[in-house]
Amino acid sequence: MRSLIVFCGLLALAIAAENCGEKTDVEAKQAKVKEVIQYINRPHIHSGGSCDAEASHLTAASLKEIGHLDTNSVFSLFDERTWPEAKEAVRLMMKAANFDEFITIATDLSHHMNDDMFLFCFNVAIVHRDDTSGVRPEFHFNSFPDKYIRHDQIVEIRHAVECGQDNIKVLANPHVFNDTDDAHKLLYWLEDLGLNAHHYHWHTVHPAIWTEELGRGKERRGELFYWMHQQMIARYDAERLSNDMAPTSVFENFDEPIEEGYASDLTVEHTGYRYMFRPEGLTLHDLPELTKNQLRLWRIRILNAINKGYAYDKEGHKVPLNNKDGINIISNFVESSVDSINRPFYGNIHNYAHVIASRIADPDGKYGEDNGVMYDVSTSARDPLFYSWHKFINSLFIEHKDMLPAYTHDDLEFKDVVVDTISVKGKEETIPNILKTFYRYRTIPLPTGFTFNHEKKVDVEHRYLDHEEFEYRLDITNNAAADKHAIIRLYLAPLHHNDGTEYTLTEKRTAVIELDTFLTTLKPGSNHITHDSTDSAVTYFHEKDQHHDCPCGWPQNLLLPKSNYQGMEWRLFAVVDDADEEHSEIGENCNCGSALSYCGIVSGKYPNSKAMGYPFDRHIDAHNVEDWVTPNIQHVDITIKFAGKHA
Repeated sequence: MRSLIVFCGLLALAIAAENCGEKTDVEAKQAKVKEVIQYINRPHIHSGGSCDAEASHLTAASLKEIGHLDTNSVFSLFDERTWPEAKEAVRLMMKAANFDEFITIATDLSHHMNDDMFLFCFNVAIVHRDDTSGVRPEFHFNSFPDKYIRHDQIVEIRHAVECGQDNIKVLANPHVFNDTDDAHKLLYWLEDLGLNAHHYHWHTVHPAIWTEELGRGKERRGELFYWMHQQMIARYDAERLSNDMAPTSVFENFDEPIEEGYASDLTVEHTGYRYMFRPEGLTLHDLPELTKNQLRLWRIRILNAINKGYAYDKEGHKVPLNNKDGINIISNFVESSVDSINRPFYGNIHNYAHVIASRIADPDGKYGEDNGVMYDVSTSARDPLFYSWHKFINSLFIEHKDMLPAYTHDDLEFKDVVVDTISVKGKEETIPNILKTFYRYRTIPLPTGFTFNHEKKVDVEHRYLDHEEFEYRLDITNNAAADKHAIIRLYLAPLHHNDGTEYTLTEKRTAVIELDTFLTTLKPGSNHITHDSTDSAVTYFHEKDQHHDCPCGWPQNLLLPKSNYQGMEWRLFAVVDDADEEHSEIGENCNCGSALSYCGIVSGKYPNSKAMGYPFDRHIDAHNVEDWVTPNIQHVDITIKFAGKHA
């Protein structure tokens, strides 16, 4: 029996379409959105050929908080000094009475704001307004390709344009190998266009500046921050393992030199902003506005709260943490978002560590260097330091999760349901449980109007990791006399470290990768279920999802780890649970595209009551898989082989 519906179908069962806003005149609205951003990151020539902004429809009082970020800077959501302006811009666009007024206000703001900041705030408003339902924020690459393409390729484009060449094509991420730097082995993954765009768009759906006064609330937003970033770490470590590298280290000692350097070779051409290079072996230094001791103090306060099992809100009241909502509360003050229960006390450790790390080579501004990629949500995931830092952040969440009791067999069991077998079958393979990865090339037309391509047609060729399409096959027995609604979670875990030692069950817990979560109905007796890999609730699949309202989602091409030519063994877990028991009583709600597992909801109640990452989110007392699993949990070892370039 084929699976009936993917995980995002939970929303369809729970909500009426009007809760997301009625989709009306979508094509006309999409065209208006494109008009607003047509000059973003391009020469600003207004009517009459002037570079001066046109007269504003907004009052001087409305613009009091607008225009403070220098036009030649990049916008950083990590730097809370930018928050008042960003929040005010979002507020002005959200309060517009109708779509036409929204476009008018947005156009006015675009003339008074830093391009980078405006685009971010504009995208936040598009995602969250009811009357923009069905309207897509522009894929970030189309406005800022120079945040994704290295500067030497931009120079190559400019040179070809100046020489009058036609049919220009450049390789966005040419293979660079440096045998003195292991990080170069991972550039195919770190600099993947979809990965970095996903991180940017995730933060437009769940911006740290969002409050209920701007629109509807977001249930479990903090928990989603924890889970999505934990998954980025697990996936990064899986790629390191694929390249015979040990897991990334935890960056937790602010006085130790950072071993890995990183040079992005990115320059925002229109403004000349060049992301700072970080040589290896540098140590963090105090900034004029932030000291390392402040980060240490916040860390101590956060750990004290976790170990005591309660935190203090702004009024000094104790807020219990060892419960279902604890991870959400902790994540909100670790990130920290404006939803933090006590920002003055618990601080802004995650965000400001991004800032202090981005200025490591010029902390006091003595040399006038621009900030490094760690400063920017659209570029930070390119840097190996991002994953070392987030592994420390994740250690705080693990500390909390370890305070909770392990799941018992009664907690894990789904009565009368037995998963008999699970397997995978590649579309290009004849043997089950063997999957292939490989490199592909995709041609992306570069939008025109930038300082380096003007009106010339340029194609950008992007080399990317991909895998063959495949399907999951499960045989499940329902021993009850009636149908059962089931939710099926699929995870992938490594089996061996790069030194050949086995991953323990405890180590697998933080190394598992979520592949999919979907719903099905189990008839009494035997059920044969197949589910396609392209229907993943984790990914944004360009071929299927490009018309969705929200371009958030892990890139489909990176669903599987690369592995190696010899083939690597991984363990696939299927966890089948009672969907009716998990189904929340949901009021107003609105989802973001198809990648519900990583991108969650735009507003309302989250449609799944179990912890994100269940059942791997808590510590496991059992020493081996056989002692831990219940009949509704099954696993199989599969092989993933890297085949080089796809034919």
